[in-house]
Formats: sequence, structure tokens, C-alpha cells
Amino acid sequence: MADERVVLRSFHNTFLHAQPDGIVAHRKEPYEWLMRAGSIGLTFESVERRGWYLSARPPSEASPVLLLDHAQAWEVWKAVDGMLRSHHGTHLSAHGECESVYLHVNRGDWERITVVPNQVSERRVVLCTFHTTHIFARADGTVGHREEPYEWVQREGPYGLTFESAERRGSYLSADPPASGSHVLLRGHAQTWETWTQFRGMLRSHHGTHLAAHGDCASAYVHSNRGEWEQITIAEFTDALPAQQLRKCEQQAAPATAAPKSALKEPCDWVVV
Repeated sequence: MADERVVLRSFHNTFLHAQPDGIVAHRKEPYEWLMRAGSIGLTFESVERRGWYLSARPPSEASPVLLLDHAQAWEVWKAVDGMLRSHHGTHLSAHGECESVYLHVNRGDWERITVVPNQVSERRVVLCTFHTTHIFARADGTVGHREEPYEWVQREGPYGLTFESAERRGSYLSADPPASGSHVLLRGHAQTWETWTQFRGMLRSHHGTHLAAHGDCASAYVHSNRGEWEQITIAEFTDALPAQQLRKCEQQAAPATAAPKSALKEPCDWVVV
């Protein structure tokens, strides 16, 4: 099997890092490993420190996770039930109270380690709302929703999904934190505020709020609500005429009992309380 570039994501949505002192920790920033499959299991080599491998000490010793400069039995892992099991039968564990990574015989949440391919794939999509409208980027950098389709480039990375405007390349759908007024904007980078995850038919921001298309104006916001206005469907963008794309959006996004869509007005000022 060819080398695969991956990140190791913990239950806490953090990533396993190799520190300069050779100890392994978990942090918010992604960290890349080279995963190789051999005859007896998987090895993980640090991309930043080539020739150094994720290694497990036996349970008789204090059981931190280290980097060692060889790939032998102690550096071999098996993916078992959502965990990474060491040669000694222990499991890689990211502690919730600190950045430390250890080996445990436990099989709980802290032992949930997901191997995520660190390869960017993209697809052309539209973001369909409950009102069968489309999320779009305005010229002033704000975000609204309208009947005409609007194309986004969706990419999946270690943190989740990003949406780049196909019309304004280099500009990404971004959520302000709740304390800043819950606006949805375009920003010229793709970092944590520009990352979204799909959750029960909604798009959840890095701050835990949800993308919402207001029914009584053409504005989009992020809310802590989980109602109809927060239902956002990702549909494939086609080169069809707008009316055909809109019908496709209606089929994919609109609930069977959708309420009649009110006429959209020009962008309005909306106070979020």
C-alpha cells in the first residue's frame, strides 16, 4: 500500500502532534502523519520529522506515547472499533483535561481516534434553504439567500467543510462568533471560522451555531436555533437553467409539508436578540 497522508483526530476534535521533545500530545491545529500498512498493521511517521514513528511503550512502564526513530513491533498499530490498538493490546488515548496522549486498556470516548485522509477533494454545490432559495455571496461581502442558484466550491479537510465562492475565488463562507452579532460573511482565508460540519440537516459553524436563512428578508445569519430556517441542504450544482436548478433544489431541500415561501425583499437589517 502506498503512503497516505493523514491526520489523527481525537474524540475532543483535536489532533495528535509530535512535540520537539519526542512526546506526543493533542492540539487544535491539524498535524500530518504518513500512514503505511504492513503485514502486521499500521505505522504512522511524522511528516514534519521524517524517520520518526508513533510508538507505544509496554503497560509495565509509564505509558506515554512517544516518537522513536525506527518502525518495529512497538510502532505498529491496528484500527479496531474506532480505536488505535498498540502491539501491547493497549489503546491510544487523548486525555480530556490536558494535551497529553497515553495508552490505556480502557475502551471509552477518550480512546476514539479517527484516521482522516488529509487530501482535499472539491465539488461544485449549491446551498438550498428551507424556503427553496439559495445561499449566495453579495458584492459587499455579506451573505444572503435568493431564488437564483449560486455556486460554491465545497472542500473537506481535517476540521470539516469549507465553502468557497465560485464567483469570488479566495472568499469563503465564514461565521462570526455569537458575541459579534452572529453574521455570516465572506472572508479571504479558510481557517476555523470558515469551517462547517453537517448536523441533522443543518450546517453547524465552528462556534456551535447554525447557518439560518431568514424567511422575512433576504439575509443569512448563524443561530443557536434548530428550526426550519436552519435546514440547509447541500445539492450538486448543475449547469442547468436557473429554473431547472431551483426545481432540483426544491426536490432535495424542501420538506413535504413546507410552508408557502414569502416574497423575498431587499437585504434588511435584522437585530438578533
